[in-house]
Amino acid sequence: MDASEKLAHAYFKYRKFNSVIFEPQGKSKPPDFLLEGRIAVEVRRLNRHEVATSPTQKRRGLEEVVIPAWDHVKQLLPSLGAPTAGVTWFVEIRHSGPRIPRPQLQRAVRKCLEAFRDSEPQNITTIRLFENFTLRLVPAGWPHSDCFVMGGRRSSYWVVPELERNLKICIDEKTLKTSAIREKYPEWWLVLIDRINFGDKEALQVSDHNWDKIILIDPDDHTRAFVV
Repeated sequence: MDASEKLAHAYFKYRKFNSVIFEPQGKSKPPDFLLEGRIAVEVRRLNRHEVATSPTQKRRGLEEVVIPAWDHVKQLLPSLGAPTAGVTWFVEIRHSGPRIPRPQLQRAVRKCLEAFRDSEPQNITTIRLFENFTLRLVPAGWPHSDCFVMGGRRSSYWVVPELERNLKICIDEKTLKTSAIREKYPEWWLVLIDRINFGDKEALQVSDHNWDKIILIDPDDHTRAFVV
């Protein structure tokens, strides 16, 4: 089992299903689980996907784009020296993809932060370096050893619209994958491990689908689940 399947399995055990069979049709074949001999379950991460710019472009999870950028900026910051005027600044990034080459990104970030460090006055600032990449500088509550340290990871999307967009991607993908064997089991569930934001989903709108139940599970607590 992969990490998502393990979380789903723990959720089924928490819900006290008596029969939980993993891959009843064989390795890597749908469904991922069979509950009580009648409920077929497919499992997937619910994560952000970049918006395709052409019909042939393969969608990637945004963590494939945002996390490398976050890491590239973090690696650069210690080289920018100690705090000036006793103030350390949190660096937050907002990046929506596609990926920016590391040398190009680090050159632009270095030039931007050096100019900010050496200027007066220094205030909370948002700087757009590329069409799809923005820095936000916020003073830390106390000085660190470096002038700049990484703050939170930021995406370019509001949570509910992003959930809805990526729910549709996951639903369509799993619907296509299971279409040939839908008649084999009387009930089908889609379980998604919510890597976008597990919180208030009362405003969530889901397009028409043919799943009997769609369940979102908190990746940090398999006992917390939301039925769409």
